[in-house]
Amino acid sequence: TTRVGPFGLGIGIATLVAGRMTYGAGVGFIMHGAPTYMAEMSPSKVRGAIVSAKETVIVFGIVVGMLMGDLMSDYPDNWTDLYAFEILGALPMLFLTFKIPRSKRWLLMKGYREEAKESMAFVYKGNVEEEFDR
Repeated sequence: TTRVGPFGLGIGIATLVAGRMTYGAGVGFIMHGAPTYMAEMSPSKVRGAIVSAKETVIVFGIVVGMLMGDLMSDYPDNWTDLYAFEILGALPMLFLTFKIPRSKRWLLMKGYREEAKESMAFVYKGNVEEEFDR
């Protein structure tokens, strides 16, 4: 049977499977794509720290999720609301993804040297020429 969940959405097995697949794809990207991009685009002096900081942010997100789950545990019929709260973080991340420039390494592999320098300038505020050849 389908029941009405948060925001009037019908909740059923198909919705659960679709949500899990979408969530899994997002987690897969964050765990593998993001560190690669950060390593390719970070200034060499702080590259390790930036990639490591991502792990700290992930742990913080897990703690927030557990706290939200604990707060929602008093209302067992509203467990779907917990998933609805994820939209608050997911939508900005989705839209901001299209603002991120292509990685310097990818652009260089394709032969776009000048665009690679512009991409570096987006994330690196120092001397791009000095950092570019490292």
